[in-house]
Amino acid sequence: ATNLGGGGIYVYYESAPVIEMNWITQNTSTNGAGVAIFWSSDPMVRNNLIVKNIGRGITMTASSPEISFNTIADNADAGIYLKSTGSSPVISNNMIVSNGTGMNVPSGNSPQITYNDVWGNTDGQYLPEEFDQTGLDGNLSADPLFVDPNTHDYHLRFDSVCIDAGDPNFTNPLGLTDYQGTARILG
Repeated sequence: ATNLGGGGIYVYYESAPVIEMNWITQNTSTNGAGVAIFWSSDPMVRNNLIVKNIGRGITMTASSPEISFNTIADNADAGIYLKSTGSSPVISNNMIVSNGTGMNVPSGNSPQITYNDVWGNTDGQYLPEEFDQTGLDGNLSADPLFVDPNTHDYHLRFDSVCIDAGDPNFTNPLGLTDYQGTARILG
């Protein structure tokens, strides 16, 4: 889809949907090609495959979403972009790989960023560079070793450093799974 809001999903003005277990791919937009979150919206964006969009994976303005357990990869622009000031998202347990930029966080935003793998992004892992979270709060920057992203298989190979690298205090009382229904468990 091509539009001026969000190419795949557009969350606007005080909305709080759950966006879960989707494959969001090959969308085009001037804002957020995969998911756009604007103006006091607080959605939960979890367990999605947000890949190969013609633009950004996720864009937000003045919102506080929870972004967790997503694979955000191979998007033409930033994996996650906080477009203007006033956003305070929780960004945890994601793989943000091979995008234009990993995370672009201009000053005036206050994200909580924990247990993410931000790696192999063409224009840098974090912008501005002084915002780099690698090595802090469980964040790493290493090849996740996807099985075969060329055929859309973003599962982790058995020798991936990302296996068991998420939040060690995570419990799964809701029976959360990945976008294909595989259980999210340690080991």
